[in-house]
Amino acid sequence: MGALRPPGIIMLLLLVLLSIQACMAAQGGGRCGLVTSSPDYPLLAKGVQVNGEQVRPRALPISVEAGSTVCVPTMVYIDVDRRYVFRGWDDGLASPCRAVSANATHTAEYGEQVLIQVFSDLREYSRSIWADAGEIINLTAPEAVERDGVRYAFLEWSGGEEPWSPRNHIVAVKPARIELRFEPMYLLTLTSSHGVAVNGSGYYRHGSTAVISAPEEVLLEPGRKLVFERWASIGPIPAIIPSERSSVTAIRVEAPYVIRAEYTEMYYVEILGLGGEVLARGWFRPGDAIQVSARPAVEAVPGEVRYVFKGWSDPSLPQAPSITISAERPMRIHAIYERQYRVEATGEYGVSGPAGTPRTRRR
Repeated sequence: MGALRPPGIIMLLLLVLLSIQACMAAQGGGRCGLVTSSPDYPLLAKGVQVNGEQVRPRALPISVEAGSTVCVPTMVYIDVDRRYVFRGWDDGLASPCRAVSANATHTAEYGEQVLIQVFSDLREYSRSIWADAGEIINLTAPEAVERDGVRYAFLEWSGGEEPWSPRNHIVAVKPARIELRFEPMYLLTLTSSHGVAVNGSGYYRHGSTAVISAPEEVLLEPGRKLVFERWASIGPIPAIIPSERSSVTAIRVEAPYVIRAEYTEMYYVEILGLGGEVLARGWFRPGDAIQVSARPAVEAVPGEVRYVFKGWSDPSLPQAPSITISAERPMRIHAIYERQYRVEATGEYGVSGPAGTPRTRRR
């Protein structure tokens, strides 16, 4: 005794037989074919065109006169994120429109698709994917994206089998919404007014603290140096610098910032008087006015030897004891004095010449 057929198959065969008999009866004994779909939903929901006329069946299969042209829908939505897509006919025909053969059953085969949506703050990585049910979808993201002073570092996916990896995958068993998350990191750019190397440039997480530092002084050459003045925010987005006059400070990074360390050039000036007396000594800014006064005359031995001011070692300066100098370069200047002796000549009958005529010697 043969194996028993499942009740469902028996019922389907009975329906096919009854449909063919009904068709032949309607056609006066003419030839008919059957049209159905797998699954039933696409044709029951959207119907089928028979010779250009829309037919909305209540049950499948439907009987159609042999030789008729039937067209089935190529896509049928179950919901906004689920749909059926026409794959072809069971006999291999790919076109959704076909001629009906006599005494044949033509099955339009459909595949289910679900919508996988990827959302990201970086719009170019947001996308929608219609995937076949059960299909494995590979999701990829860059390790980092740099744009306008911001580095977006990969953080995670909201779902999938490896959400911690830029290379993730998901099985499309149902519609899904996946978020691709990046962590913004902001570029802090440090420069200086004279090309001095400063520390602290780089990318920082939002809200993190960056410590920036610059040397207090930089010696350029003997008598010439740079001195740190302050930090200045020079980028399009202003940075709040709590201690701008300190060469080492900390800032909170909340956006891309450009900060410059500003330096002032200073010159060493030394002005000496008689015997190395210091009239002025130190570091001065360009344009600083330095007032000095040398003594016009100094009695070394009262009534016998004296030193008289004659000028300065720098001939470009006014040759007067009291002057004002502008600090424009490193300078070492000393006053020039002339040493004078008091000489008296006397004779048998008293002084023979003018009394107190000095003899001089420069020093």
